[in-house]
Amino acid sequence: MAEQLVFFHGNNQYLLNRMADQIISELDLDPFNVMVYDLMESSIDDVLEDLMTVSFFGSMKAVILHHVTRLEQGDHTALERFINYLKQPNPDAVLIMVHQGAMGPTSPLVKALKTYAFIEKVSDIPIGDYPKIMTDMCETDGYQIHPLAAETLLQRTGPDLERISVEIEKLKTYAALSKTIDSEAVKALVPRNLEDNVYELTNAIVSGSKKETYRIFQDLLESNEDPLRIMNTVASKIRELIQVKLLMNRGYSQDRIADHFGVKSGRAYYMVKNARAMSLSVLERHLDQLATLDYRIKSGQTDKKNGLEFYLLGV
Repeated sequence: MAEQLVFFHGNNQYLLNRMADQIISELDLDPFNVMVYDLMESSIDDVLEDLMTVSFFGSMKAVILHHVTRLEQGDHTALERFINYLKQPNPDAVLIMVHQGAMGPTSPLVKALKTYAFIEKVSDIPIGDYPKIMTDMCETDGYQIHPLAAETLLQRTGPDLERISVEIEKLKTYAALSKTIDSEAVKALVPRNLEDNVYELTNAIVSGSKKETYRIFQDLLESNEDPLRIMNTVASKIRELIQVKLLMNRGYSQDRIADHFGVKSGRAYYMVKNARAMSLSVLERHLDQLATLDYRIKSGQTDKKNGLEFYLLGV
């Protein structure tokens, strides 16, 4: 690839990293000549010094840089030094900038990137393509994953390819002898955190599935989650859906909603879908019921487990 200055941006960190890795692969660089920096932890001076240093065992080197937009929040002279490098980059170095999120408004940094760098927006993968991607991840090493296992894994991880990749590597180790990953292995090894469980619980409430709602609630109780914590998180998700509904009424697209909440496009898709499935009045009614339940529990009028269970069965 001819470009010495590359800027990838998008919502999916896994895909962004894959794009950076693809360039490194095309350049066929020695690992000693590939450095990774994050401006949340490193200074731009360290990055610039590395970019100007002669490479080892070869004529080219590459630097992968995360959170370059942090320069807009820091020392103005540091931003100036970086822009000066963009104007006259080291011909023996490739700088790959990886940014999760939108490019943001016009600024001196954005203007310089648009002038001197090759810019590419990395689009998210449709949720329907995830099972095929999981199958490919497994088949690369001679493994198979059952369709139900792929579905269960997606339910537990959400549309997060980076986490899916980590969990599949763990599942491969578990299934080293059989080379087959089934749903039981996923259930045994891939944990569900409260956020994901409550997200799934909210989906079930919105869809009106009492059976699924009760099942997820029981799973949470078996995981020793406190009913009050579950209730407060559900209320937070309902408030989030109300905000989504209001943003949609103002003409916000799915991508703008993803940027507004700082979530990935896959999560924003379900937020929009759920917001469309319920009227604003129904969402507000749920929030009123949860506020009343919260008061009754805290005033000692209702047991927290029984109270939340009655609410969920009545949705």
